[in-house]
Amino acid sequence: MSDPTGPPAAPAASSASSALAASAPAAPAPEGRDSASTGSRATFWLGLAALAGTAAVILLGLLAAPADDVQSDAVRIIFVHVPVAIGAYAAF
Repeated sequence: MSDPTGPPAAPAASSASSALAASAPAAPAPEGRDSASTGSRATFWLGLAALAGTAAVILLGLLAAPADDVQSDAVRIIFVHVPVAIGAYAAF
C-alpha cells in the first residue's frame, strides 16, 4: 500500500519503447566522411569565399574610402556599419 502523504509515483515508462531505444544502433557514417560533418566541399568553399569577401569589403570601406570634409575619417564607419546592420537584420 502506498503512503498517502508522500509524493505521487511517476508513471512507469513503456518497456517496449525503452527497449527499442536501447537496442537501436546508431547509423554508420557515410563512406569517407566524418560523422560530425554537416557540410560539403561546395559549402566550405562558399563559406571561405564569403569570409574573404567580407574581409575585403571591410578593408575597402575603412581604408580605401575617402575622408569627408566635415566628419573626416569618422564617416568611413558608415560604409561598414550600414551593410553589416542590414545583413544582421536579414539573417534573423
